[in-house]
Amino acid sequence: MPPPHVAELVNIIAMQAMAGMGLLATPNGERIPADMEVAKHFIDLLQLLEDKTKGNLTPEEKTLLEQTLYDLRMTFVQIAGGGLGAMPGAGPAGAPTGTPAV
Repeated sequence: MPPPHVAELVNIIAMQAMAGMGLLATPNGERIPADMEVAKHFIDLLQLLEDKTKGNLTPEEKTLLEQTLYDLRMTFVQIAGGGLGAMPGAGPAGAPTGTPAV
């Protein structure tokens, strides 16, 4: 197994955010219901990682983290605003409490 890498951590957290937005399916093909609060939490967790590692990342790691955060935030805003169609769990009970930190 290769040694741990920052990109692996970024990808793991990003996948959790994507799952929270209802963008992933289970292994048997069922769509994971959206939970925008969960998605926001994982996007904010990536922001925390960026803040805490500032000045300690390689240029490639920094770019990956910045681009991943940007992509997740734009997708979050599209879904929260209804731009990607009705997502399961995006009704009043699953409505986001706020947008991820910018």
